[in-house]
Amino acid sequence: MAKACDKNEENCLDNVILFAGIFDQGTENSASRLLEKLNQADKFSHNVCFWSPGGSIDSAVRIGNWIKSNNLNTCLAEKYIIEGRGTLSGTHCNSACPFVFLMGDTRTRLGDDLKLVVHHSGGKIDLCFACWKFNSLNSTAYDDYSEMLLSSEHIDKEQHIELLKYSLKTHFSDGKALTKDDWRSYSIFTN
Repeated sequence: MAKACDKNEENCLDNVILFAGIFDQGTENSASRLLEKLNQADKFSHNVCFWSPGGSIDSAVRIGNWIKSNNLNTCLAEKYIIEGRGTLSGTHCNSACPFVFLMGDTRTRLGDDLKLVVHHSGGKIDLCFACWKFNSLNSTAYDDYSEMLLSSEHIDKEQHIELLKYSLKTHFSDGKALTKDDWRSYSIFTN
């Protein structure tokens, strides 16, 4: 749980779930358990925020569908204040993260100093003497993400599919940072 704010703390959302780190099976399990506890306590703002380098396609799709099925909102903020643990800033939402973010009913940005990066799905092979980065050879990312995006009720889901197509034109090792113009043209944020 965290407080999400712009850098001057003029606009904030209290009691958000913060996904800080890689999307994997542990992230999915923790989020489901936390949401169950929060719904029982009626303390949760129904906002899920991100500070993530991305992660597994399978986990990202399950987390995106979890956000959609629980009618949750998503946010990106310049600063996250975590009670008793300090502050996270330098917010990034990379790789799988932007596609999970798009599943929020309302998609909020708190500030402009945010980094969203997309790229083709892929991986790396790191040996002692060399490291190779490669695009995945199949259409798993496109199929899985497009199915998730098209299942949403958003009127702007066609722009989201265009973002997915754009990401697949960017080599895995290059990552393309989205500009504010990209944010608008791909309908990343709703407010």
